[in-house]
Amino acid sequence: MGKDPLTRPGAGEKVWQFEKKKDANSFKKTFNISQPLGDGSCTVLYTNADGLLNKKHELLNFVVDKSPKIIAITEIIAKNQLHANNVEYQVDGYDLFMNNNPRRGIALYLHSSLNAQNLPDFKETDFKESIWASFESPDKRKVLIGCVYISPNSSDYNTEQLLTLLRDK
Repeated sequence: MGKDPLTRPGAGEKVWQFEKKKDANSFKKTFNISQPLGDGSCTVLYTNADGLLNKKHELLNFVVDKSPKIIAITEIIAKNQLHANNVEYQVDGYDLFMNNNPRRGIALYLHSSLNAQNLPDFKETDFKESIWASFESPDKRKVLIGCVYISPNSSDYNTEQLLTLLRDK
């Protein structure tokens, strides 16, 4: 697929513009996705940070430069870090959603203008490394957004819990 837009089957309508970049800096995998939402578009940043606190300045620079509406980051907790303090991860102008009792941690930043709400129903599972929120688009569509981290060393049980979560919700 590369940089070709994805289309709805049979509709011929552009749904996503997808571009994958590999930067020289710490944010090695950056996905920029633009999805029309009513009268505008929604820019999304996804990256695996492998420890966000020592790279937060790069995130802040990206926010100033690109103004994404949604930022999803996995592995925000460094391997040698014991816990995550929400205050340290805050970004001005964004609502921060983090998973409870994380192993490596997930941060979902949603621009404050989206008026996003956390979805606690998704926490009623044994799969721990995910966070979910929703917001209403300018054209009144309900948008569900989530960020999931599954370790390459994940157990079969944990993988089954993720599949159950995605299937049942």
